[in-house]
Amino acid sequence: MEDRLHFRFETVCRWIGVVAVITGLVASAGAQKTSTEPATKPSLQQRVASLIAKYEGSGKAIVGASVRDMGGRELVAVRDDRLFVPASNQKILTSAFALTELGGEFKFDTRVYARGSEIVIVGDFDPTLGDPIIAEATGRGTYADLDAWAAAAARRFGQRPISAVVVASRADPNPRRHPDWPANQHRTTYAAPVCSLNFANNRIRTTFDAEAGRARLELSPASRFIEVVNKLKLGGNAPWPLEPNEDMSAVTQRGTIKASTTTVTETAIDKPDLLLGRVFAERLVRAGGTFSGQIRSQNASAFDASKASLIATTRRPLQAALWRMNKHSLNMAAEAVLLRAGDGTWAGSAKAMSASLVQSYGLAVGSLVVSDGSGLSANNRVSPSAMTATLVGVLDRDDWQVVVNALPVAGVESRMRKRLSDRPYRGRVLAKTGHIQGAQCLSGYILNPDNEVALAYSVLVNRVPAGHGPTAQAVHDNICRLLVDVVDGRQRR
Repeated sequence: MEDRLHFRFETVCRWIGVVAVITGLVASAGAQKTSTEPATKPSLQQRVASLIAKYEGSGKAIVGASVRDMGGRELVAVRDDRLFVPASNQKILTSAFALTELGGEFKFDTRVYARGSEIVIVGDFDPTLGDPIIAEATGRGTYADLDAWAAAAARRFGQRPISAVVVASRADPNPRRHPDWPANQHRTTYAAPVCSLNFANNRIRTTFDAEAGRARLELSPASRFIEVVNKLKLGGNAPWPLEPNEDMSAVTQRGTIKASTTTVTETAIDKPDLLLGRVFAERLVRAGGTFSGQIRSQNASAFDASKASLIATTRRPLQAALWRMNKHSLNMAAEAVLLRAGDGTWAGSAKAMSASLVQSYGLAVGSLVVSDGSGLSANNRVSPSAMTATLVGVLDRDDWQVVVNALPVAGVESRMRKRLSDRPYRGRVLAKTGHIQGAQCLSGYILNPDNEVALAYSVLVNRVPAGHGPTAQAVHDNICRLLVDVVDGRQRR
């Protein structure tokens, strides 16, 4: 039996390897496996079914629910074999897929090479490079990894000119956004692209200001190798999405801002590998490198590492990506994990994920349909029973904490911070939220008073009318309250 983890609500502010960071940050989820006493199914089944029936009677939504004990026995089954759109609950399945294919000890490996007079950066689908939330939590800057590479390059080249920065990522035909994602949402942060070289969540943050009668803007991440074309005007508070050109050498900002504004916008960038290359070039010059200014991309499959010298590497644990994609529901991170655990393509990785989950966690064939890794696609499907079977199956692995400790803690953090925040429920529910149009879902674990995992649950709500999200959330929360009460003995099993 593994050592027990206890709740800790403090923030980790030092980077002591990503493993230590993730362990510290998610210790509030400090969960330990245990078994529950045999439950009397009809009593709990009837209570949950009653809550669901009351909710469904007030509208057109439909609910599926499953609850399992740690032995895998299903205690609650309401439409448990029906397929539902899981929304971001899909990230739980992607996390489980990553465990089986990569293992909890896996590390993404981004490498920086010297090739003649060039620097070549080769990616490994790491979604955490330049991530601002990880940077803030660990006390490191957004540019920390790139600064380390730049310092290594400056030492290697000395006063010798560096003729080019080359970003080597896997080439299309695999599109960088899933085909199911609507084209009119491609500039939104939740539909940011993904490739084998990602940086700063593959988006640019724009801060606006006005001074002496003219509109100003500031970009983050920033680089002198990205020209900013400012076509802002003073007027209403309506800045347009940033418009990058083909090679990320320039971005154009249009729209209007007020004379005094606190507006901040974020725009997803089509070429995240070139964004990384241009920001790295900035850090290289700051580190004292002599650089000509040429920045270009290359197909990673055409790069021959035997003809280059490794000068720097960043190895980031899988658990950092799982923490980021589940605690904060970062779609880009989930897709990077899917593609890295699969074959690098959407179709191939989805097929591999479906087969892996069926084989590794004993899911029924046909109990899920995988389209993407984040749940943004409305074509994903899963049954509540398959979701809880996966959650229980994860706990049978030695590396189970990598997934369990990445789930948000109700009443404490993330999108669950204001939900189930009263005693005794605060800190007792580990929950992955999920929301896209028409779907409102919640899945995870219930802890006992000793912070041990007692139950796995999944409540999937589909056909939710617009504006009825809070009502669906109330169903989730009421069921979770009932489950905590049952675990504590306040309700008869």
